[in-house]
Amino acid sequence: MKKYYINIGLILSAVLFLIIFTSLKENNKQSIPMALEGPSILQDDEALQLMATLCFTCHNPDMTTTHEQRLAPPMFKVREHYYNDDVSRADFIAKVTAFVQNPSKEASRMPGAIRNFGLMPKPFFKESDVKKIAAYMYDNDLSSEAWHVQWQKLQNKQ
Repeated sequence: MKKYYINIGLILSAVLFLIIFTSLKENNKQSIPMALEGPSILQDDEALQLMATLCFTCHNPDMTTTHEQRLAPPMFKVREHYYNDDVSRADFIAKVTAFVQNPSKEASRMPGAIRNFGLMPKPFFKESDVKKIAAYMYDNDLSSEAWHVQWQKLQNKQ
């Protein structure tokens, strides 16, 4: 199944490249539009599925859940503490990954969450999965209405 997604991704990337290249040549432009530099839809779906499976048990995205019903802060709050306009995508991914791979009070950017929920126990996730999730968190505003629509669509597929 993984090879199937990779093959489809490669084919779609090649077709997209040819379309863009042809379009740029016709319009005599020098650069690829910024909108095409982000993650693909398949990568987003995979990362969201990973987040749902690995993170949402504790970091529930349901906005109606009360503080007392939560095991940990929601993912959009995690993103808020690691993301700002000055942080690069690579730095964001590195910092989130480092914390998840080895949670500690010193590495945390969320002292209030540690006070309210305790320190996150060390999970045994693949580093590559954590990086995909962190990249997805950087690329998507998890507190937005648009993101919640995407999340609902994924839930409806299951």
